Amino acid sequence: MSFLGTGLVGNMLGTMLGGALDSVLSGDMLAESPIPSFYFEVDFFEVDNYSSASLSLPGDAPTGLAALGANLSSAAMGMVTGPNTLQPGEYDKKWTEKAFIEVSGIELGIENDQKQEGGNNFPINLPGKMKNQPVVLKRLVRKKTINDKWDKWVLESLESAAYWNSAIKRKIIQINVMHPNLGDGGKPFILSSIELFDAYPTKFAYGTLSSTSEDLLTQEIEVTYSQIKIVSP
Repeated sequence: MSFLGTGLVGNMLGTMLGGALDSVLSGDMLAESPIPSFYFEVDFFEVDNYSSASLSLPGDAPTGLAALGANLSSAAMGMVTGPNTLQPGEYDKKWTEKAFIEVSGIELGIENDQKQEGGNNFPINLPGKMKNQPVVLKRLVRKKTINDKWDKWVLESLESAAYWNSAIKRKIIQINVMHPNLGDGGKPFILSSIELFDAYPTKFAYGTLSSTSEDLLTQEIEVTYSQIKIVSP
């Protein structure tokens, strides 16, 4: 069970299935098994603090796939039990600020500069500039997320753009993709870290309010950025 990627029930079922599958895998099979997409966290950092924002595995976490298998057999009902193991979410008291249910738009590519040449019936394709697209972060609205650091950053940025009363503060957004089963000491095993540089919000939206629906209220934050960096251990 994870409080980071998706909802309570979805994570419980997802982690149970993932734990059951991984418990029978070892060695190369574990390294080759697909990584589920539901276990991740999102955070942002000031540009001046980027050195501390780069990916680093927690000191108590296992440092290889073989070490992951040690706790997989203990996974039950989405939890890893043990005398020194924390429950999911307890390793960070501010987990609600990192909890998003969906991240979309992570894309990196190269523009194609096509040229035509006389006497040549085939186009000449030359690599152009790098290109990306806005990333959309979607999360559930909670009492603790109202006016949290994400809300403050978004509203301050939009106000700065509207009234030109201050500079828009660009951040480094870090998206950590983690293994659904916790490692030693309850620390998450980070498989990959996606970092968005010079990021700032360009759109803010709430989900539809409807008295005839039982859906949970969501919030979407669209951000644009200049560069993307993917770090793996």
